[in-house]
Amino acid sequence: CHLPSIRWGSSLTLLWAKRAKRLLTFSEAVKGQLVNRLRFEPSRIVVTPLAADERFRPQPPEVIAKVRERYGLQRPYLLFVGTIEPRKNLPTLLKAFAPLTNSLPHRLVLVGAKGWGWEQVAGEIERLGLKGRVMCTEYVPDEDLPALMSGADLFVYPSLGEGFGLPPLEAMACGTPVLCSDAPALPEVVGDAALTLPPTEVAAWTETLHRVLRDEGLRESLRRKGLERARQFSWEETARRTLHAFEAAAAS
Repeated sequence: CHLPSIRWGSSLTLLWAKRAKRLLTFSEAVKGQLVNRLRFEPSRIVVTPLAADERFRPQPPEVIAKVRERYGLQRPYLLFVGTIEPRKNLPTLLKAFAPLTNSLPHRLVLVGAKGWGWEQVAGEIERLGLKGRVMCTEYVPDEDLPALMSGADLFVYPSLGEGFGLPPLEAMACGTPVLCSDAPALPEVVGDAALTLPPTEVAAWTETLHRVLRDEGLRESLRRKGLERARQFSWEETARRTLHAFEAAAAS
């Protein structure tokens, strides 16, 4: 499920969900929707957070350089990873980034499939004169993502809402500073290890981008906090909670 609205595939899906003894979801935010909008009993809902795959870790300089060369990518750069669609709120990011291009050397790299709404993003890039400063790689193999994340000065994620929000966690696991929106369920994921902002406040994004990219000490602090935060999520814990939910369902 994704916020801000839960999309059920059919009335049959909802019927089976209402009959289930336990429901598993990735975040407290989605649990809240199930309780408040669909009137599910809270005790039936078990939150099983995701975790970053073990390949997401800080990469050595030679690996970063090799992957950058593969994509023709020069440092420094900011990185976004995710399907390019309206929910990811990329027009806000582009508007916030545009005023910085005269004072900072960074490029903005967008990694992800071009979903519905790509035309709006392409139009904003053209309108803002960012063709030479925004790079769209489309699909990138999973094995290249850790190096791209490790090489970025900052990972940015202005989403309007997520069911969980795995890319910021993966970036933190790579030791990359993160700036993301405060929309559900991202604060649950990043805690105090990332900077968060309201997703549509362009001026605040511009100011914060400028501050973070100018302040190496702040980025280093975010790196340390992010690595520690990422270690708090594990697939072992997800499995433990899932098993407990199945045992509780079987016993009820």
